[in-house]
Amino acid sequence: MAANSIPWVCKTDGIGVFMVARPTRSEVQHELLRAAEAVFSEQGYQRASLNQIAERAGFTKGAVYSNFKSKPELYVATCERWIMASVQHLQPRLSAAIEGVDELELIAERLAEVLVEQMPDAVTHQRTLAEFRMLAVHADEVRDGYTTLLERRMAMVEDVLAGHPLTSGYSHERRRNIAFAALTMLTSLTMECVAAPAVVSFSLAREALARCLKGLLA
Repeated sequence: MAANSIPWVCKTDGIGVFMVARPTRSEVQHELLRAAEAVFSEQGYQRASLNQIAERAGFTKGAVYSNFKSKPELYVATCERWIMASVQHLQPRLSAAIEGVDELELIAERLAEVLVEQMPDAVTHQRTLAEFRMLAVHADEVRDGYTTLLERRMAMVEDVLAGHPLTSGYSHERRRNIAFAALTMLTSLTMECVAAPAVVSFSLAREALARCLKGLLA
């Protein structure tokens, strides 16, 4: 019998290993990604282990390697879920915030307001992402994964700019530069708000981001 036709699979409850009906590949991946998001959020990237993720999902470590070839690949897949959720939540709000606005300065202020509003909910992801970014400086495998994530995040901002009459005429390169600068500053401001809240408040972050966007859009 082929291995993928075996109707049973090993699972664990953290104490023992037992046999259950084989879930589909998509079901296994879904549970692993849910577990990975929780473990990465709690432990950070470096401290999180594939054993912890497998145990949280209720599978053996072999199930992880059957679906993801490495820890960086699993982390990228986890972040992609977060980014897609962010896109679905943020992109309509960003577009709605600047709909009908005909002044670039006001567009910058509206975009900054929406982006800063989501900062508190994004802190955990940004903290782990910052750790992943630092590792990307030294490890090719992590660098490839980080590059993919950055491209996805930049595309979200580019799409918003492409959809507005005042910025749709910008070249792809200019929209890309704006997206990169805005996301870089947003990431930095988020971490500063957490690390030094007495110095960097969310209102200060909003003002700083708005000023940056005004310069970029002018």
